[in-house]
Amino acid sequence: MDNQNQPQPNEVTYPDSYKILSTTDLNSHITHVNSDFIQTCGYEKSELIGKPHNIIRHPDMPKAAFKDLWQTVQGGSSWMGLVKNRCKDGRYYWVNAFVTPIKHQGKITEYQSVRTKPEPELKARAQSCYERINAGKTVTPKNRLSIIPALGLSWAISCLMFYLTTISTMPVSLVLIALGLISFLLPLNRLNQRLSHLMSMSKKVHDSALNQVIYTGYQDELSHLELSLRMQKAECLAILGRVKDSGEELQESMEEQDQQTQSNQTQLVEQSSNLEQVVVAIGQMNEAVNEIAHNTTSSADEISTLVEKIQMTQSALETSQKTTSEITGLLTESQQSISDLELQCVKVKSVLEVIDSLAQQTNLLALNAAIEAARAGEAGRGFAVVADEVRSLANHSQTSAQEIQSIIDTLSDTTAQAVSQMQQSHQLTSKSVQSDQMLSDSLQSVSEALHQMEANGEQIAVAAEEQSTVINQVYVSAMELESGTNTFRQNCEHAASTSQEVTAQSSRQLELVKQFDS
Repeated sequence: MDNQNQPQPNEVTYPDSYKILSTTDLNSHITHVNSDFIQTCGYEKSELIGKPHNIIRHPDMPKAAFKDLWQTVQGGSSWMGLVKNRCKDGRYYWVNAFVTPIKHQGKITEYQSVRTKPEPELKARAQSCYERINAGKTVTPKNRLSIIPALGLSWAISCLMFYLTTISTMPVSLVLIALGLISFLLPLNRLNQRLSHLMSMSKKVHDSALNQVIYTGYQDELSHLELSLRMQKAECLAILGRVKDSGEELQESMEEQDQQTQSNQTQLVEQSSNLEQVVVAIGQMNEAVNEIAHNTTSSADEISTLVEKIQMTQSALETSQKTTSEITGLLTESQQSISDLELQCVKVKSVLEVIDSLAQQTNLLALNAAIEAARAGEAGRGFAVVADEVRSLANHSQTSAQEIQSIIDTLSDTTAQAVSQMQQSHQLTSKSVQSDQMLSDSLQSVSEALHQMEANGEQIAVAAEEQSTVINQVYVSAMELESGTNTFRQNCEHAASTSQEVTAQSSRQLELVKQFDS
């Protein structure tokens, strides 16, 4: 035990209205405490729940008192007694404890203790009795004589005094004494029977000699009856205390439920508003999806038309590509023919060179013949004429050969230029064929992509229609949910009204309990 829990001599007082309540399981572990319990002992609720109940036991309490308590409650009966408890800080407080076993289907399930503030004289007697018990001494009441024998003894003494005062008239005195005794004993016997019956009933309520001394200071029939009445009062106070505690918990729960219901109601209003917006949004989305499906179908039709046009263009391009290939072939053949012509021109130039050479030689021979004819004189005149004609013919042949050479050179240049242009045309047509092929490949790719787009568009259209169907179902479900939410909101409003009524009834019940408690 730490210093904080060491017993202190200072007593803790608390209001007379406190009903210090706790419950424990069958192993005496605390399962519930009320606010009065916490305020009095100084522990937090978390420090008490699940702990053994002897956490508040004071060392001044004799073990015999707790032994009597456990024997009584484990036997199924209620127990009442003055108990000195210890606070968390070591101080103490006195309680008038009423412990009851709580049963369910005939079996004890927990123990309930409701404690009230005892009168100062009860605390003083309990302190004295417990000190004597702890010291090993017996508890002696002020009076242990039964009421009936006491009345009989008192009557006998009165008769004796009467006899002594009237001894001179003994016969008359004896008669008077006998008559008085009979008139006294008859009602006294009846009173004794009634008192015995009440004693038997009170013992069934509570039978504890120690508590008779503590609660009354006596140990006789009247103290027994007083103890029973106190026991009945304590039981009523315990019932009222438990009802009050349950009512306070119920009221607190109902207030929390009322707040939660109001919060739920507010959230439902917001949710209903949001749900209305969702329904509108779903309707708009449904229209948008339908429009998308329509546009997708139209796009698919346009794509189909475009695919057909591309296929026609691709077919025309293939025809153009074929024609270009044929032109390329013809250009190749023409280039070959021109090359052959150029070769023939070269050969002709060679022949012309030979002719030119022959003409020069002929001209030279004619010149020599003319010289020789001139030397011959008259005899060589005819030969000179021939020589002149030969030389003229040679000059003419050389001139013609030169003209032909010039024409051949021009033709050769033109042919070379034509060959160059043919080569350029061939290159251009080759590039055109390659471009046409690339364009054809691109058109093929575009056609395939458009086919895929067409297929995707059809799938999108189908998916959009399915989505539209699903959205319609969601729209219907949202409408039903909105209707259900409105119904639930109305139910919550009704529940809130009912909760407020129950809270009011709980408050009235607590006020009624307070009236009985007072």
